Amino acid sequence: MISGNKGTERGRLRALLLGVAFVVVALSGATAPVFAATPDEVVVSEVPAKKTPNVLDGSVKAIVQIGNTVVVGGTFTRVKQPGGATFDRSRIFAFNATTFAIDPNFKPVFDREVDALAAGSDGRSVYVGGRFNSISGYARKGLIKLDLATGQRITAFNAKPKGAVFDLARSGGKLYVAGNFPTINGNAIAALASVDETTGAVDATSFNLHYADPRSTSTTQGSLTVASLALTPDGKRLVTAGNFQHVDGLDRNQLAVLDLSTSPASAANWETDGFKFQCPSLRKPAWTTDLAMSPDGKWFAVTSTGAYAHGQLCDTASRWEVDQTGSGLQPTWVNWTGGDSLFSAAATKVAVYVGGHQRWMNNPDGNDSPGPGAVPRSGIAALDPANGLALSWNPGRNPRGEGVFALVPTATGLWVGSDTDYIAGQYRAKLAFMPSG
Repeated sequence: MISGNKGTERGRLRALLLGVAFVVVALSGATAPVFAATPDEVVVSEVPAKKTPNVLDGSVKAIVQIGNTVVVGGTFTRVKQPGGATFDRSRIFAFNATTFAIDPNFKPVFDREVDALAAGSDGRSVYVGGRFNSISGYARKGLIKLDLATGQRITAFNAKPKGAVFDLARSGGKLYVAGNFPTINGNAIAALASVDETTGAVDATSFNLHYADPRSTSTTQGSLTVASLALTPDGKRLVTAGNFQHVDGLDRNQLAVLDLSTSPASAANWETDGFKFQCPSLRKPAWTTDLAMSPDGKWFAVTSTGAYAHGQLCDTASRWEVDQTGSGLQPTWVNWTGGDSLFSAAATKVAVYVGGHQRWMNNPDGNDSPGPGAVPRSGIAALDPANGLALSWNPGRNPRGEGVFALVPTATGLWVGSDTDYIAGQYRAKLAFMPSG
C-alpha cells in the first residue's frame, strides 16, 4: 500500500495558499511575493535538473554544498561539463551550484577514494576523509582540510588518523572523525575521535569513548570501524553506526547513541538488540550502512544491507527515536526491500529518502521477489517519516548498479550520488539534482 498521497495533498494545499496570496496581491495592487519551496516543505521533483556535471567513471561517494559551491568526492577520475569540456579530476571536484560550471581552480589529486566531506565553519574550507594516502604528491592519510577556492591544503589543520576515514560531522568547534583507524595523532583512540576544527588537535579529555569487539563471521573479520555519523542540530547527541559490539564496556551492537552534553561524552542510555542478528550474507558481519538525522533532531533513520531474513532488519530502512531510553529498544517503523541493499539515507520533514539497488519497498514478505503490498522503487525511494511507507515519488534508476551512496538535501533540492548514469530516464552520470520547486 502506497502512502504517497500525503506529498500530493501537501502540494495541493501549498498551491491553494499560493493562489489565495496572488489573488489578494492582485486586488491590492501590490507586487506579488516570490515563494520558494524547500525540501523540508515538499517532496522534491521526480525530474532531475538539467546541465549538472557528469561523472564519467567510478562512483560518487560524498557530496557537500558550502554556500554556492558543491564539492563531490568518490572514486572517479574524469568529469564533464554538459555540452562542454572534459576535466581530469582525481576523486574530488567542485562546481557552482547555480550555473553548474566546474571550478577550474579546485583540482587536488588524491591517490585513492574520497568517502566523506564536511563544510568548514568559515564557509571557505572543506574537510575531506577517505582511504587515500596522499594528496597532490603530499603524504597525508585519511583526513585533510582544503581551501575551497584553491584546493590547497590548509596546513594549520594537522589531524593524522592512522587509517581510513568514512564519515565526518562538525559542531561547536569540534570535528568528529569516524573510520577504521587504531590511533589518531599518536593517541590510542580507535574508530571515533573528536579533533579541534582549526588545528586538528585531538580532544582526549572530554571525548574518549572506547569502541570495541568488531563483529565477525566464519568468513569475514574486519578492523574496528565506525562508518556512519548523525548529529542532532543542537549538538547534544551523536548517533554512530559500525561493526562494533561494545562502547565503554556497554552492549551496543552496530548502533550507539552518544551523549555529548556530559563531561566527558558518554554512551547514552540507549540500546537495541535489533542489529545483533547475523544476516545471511557472511561477507557482511556488520550490515548498518547509513544514518540520517531528522531536521528537528528527534529521530533518525538507519539503512542496512545483509540479504533477506524475514522479520529481521537486514536490507531495510528503519526509524528510531533519539530520546528513548533503556535496553531492547524497537524501531518506530521498518520498511523492507525484500532482499536488496540500501546504502544511503537523507531525512527532511516530509520524506526519508533512501538509495541502494533495491527493486521494491513495502516488501516485508518478498524474498528476492515482490510480496503482498510491495511497490516498485528502482534504486531510490522516498518514505513517509510518520509510518515508513513508500511515498508516490518514483523517479527510478535504471540500471540500478551497486547503488546510491550519497543523498544530500539542501535548501533548494536533493543531490544524488551513485555509480550509474540514468535517473528518471534521463542521462545524469553518477550525479543528479532533484529540485524542490
